[in-house]
Amino acid sequence: MALTDLQTGLVALGAAGIVGVVLYNKWQESKHRRHAERVFGRDHADVLIDGAPERKEPVAGAADAEPVAAPGAADAAAAVLPAPEFGLSDERTEAVIAVTLSEPLPGGELARRIAPLFDAVNKPIRWYVLDEQQRMWQELTPQCALRAGELRAVLQLADRRGALDAGGFDAFMQGLKQIADRFLAVVDYPVRSELLQRSAALDEFCASVDVVIGVNVVSGSTAFAGTKLRGLLEAAGMRLAGDGAFHMCDEDGATQFTLANIEPELFDTDSLKNLSTQGLTLALDLPRVGQGPQVFDRMIAVAQQIAAALQGSVVDDNRNLLNEASLAVIRKQIAEFQGRMIAYGIVPGSAVAGRLFS
Repeated sequence: MALTDLQTGLVALGAAGIVGVVLYNKWQESKHRRHAERVFGRDHADVLIDGAPERKEPVAGAADAEPVAAPGAADAAAAVLPAPEFGLSDERTEAVIAVTLSEPLPGGELARRIAPLFDAVNKPIRWYVLDEQQRMWQELTPQCALRAGELRAVLQLADRRGALDAGGFDAFMQGLKQIADRFLAVVDYPVRSELLQRSAALDEFCASVDVVIGVNVVSGSTAFAGTKLRGLLEAAGMRLAGDGAFHMCDEDGATQFTLANIEPELFDTDSLKNLSTQGLTLALDLPRVGQGPQVFDRMIAVAQQIAAALQGSVVDDNRNLLNEASLAVIRKQIAEFQGRMIAYGIVPGSAVAGRLFS
């Protein structure tokens, strides 16, 4: 039976549609093959047959890294260069997760889009992006001008609220999975049991050294006047901060110890004019201060100056006078606690300690 013009046209349209689908599938297959080659590299040796090659990666931030490709092949080699070794985290207190996007995106836009995905995580997360030109890692912020393709998520495992728990881990994993789905990303997912065990062990150690050393200066028959007190403290180098306490800071502006009202009322510029108090509390946050024994000595010197000027006494929390023997015992305990931190790999007063004990 002869085909009509209409039937012939429909057959032609059907054939054209089939050809279009085939071509589209070929294009998608080629696109994903290129992505896989870019993520995983080409011409890798089979480690099961040839053994694992020696790992030689450039150091993060190194300006003198040796060239890895001939000048004529620079563009081709750029896509398969290994990422620099990641050195912007602390292995004992944080976990690093590699994330590779299928297509690079503007860094600032990406930072704004992924931040809400981790709102339910109860531990801090820092993100870093690889600067392909400089072969260096930079922190990913909403102001980042780089195009982001290779990322690292740095998850803190504990802080003063406790360890990363199962709920926090699940929320973190959900955020990573949404990144994988939305951006066709390859994610090196962490192992749940391993990460939770690390978090619990870290939190247990931190709790064992989380000590605040406090001493009190109490008045005798006459309460301390706020105007006199402020003059003494400012002459000693302390400054009133927004938390209602005076702070003694080092040359970098980091707090070494604080002085607060022993009574509930906080200090502020206006209230000090009419305030009187029965005592003061000086406190040293041990994990957050380097050279603890020396800082303690400085704190005691300030306490003794105040006591001498205002006819007060330096006492412990039980109102027992602190003499040289008792101060020596406290000084020894401070050295022991900070020594334990150093042996564990956490330097008192360092940025790592600041993150953990906050």
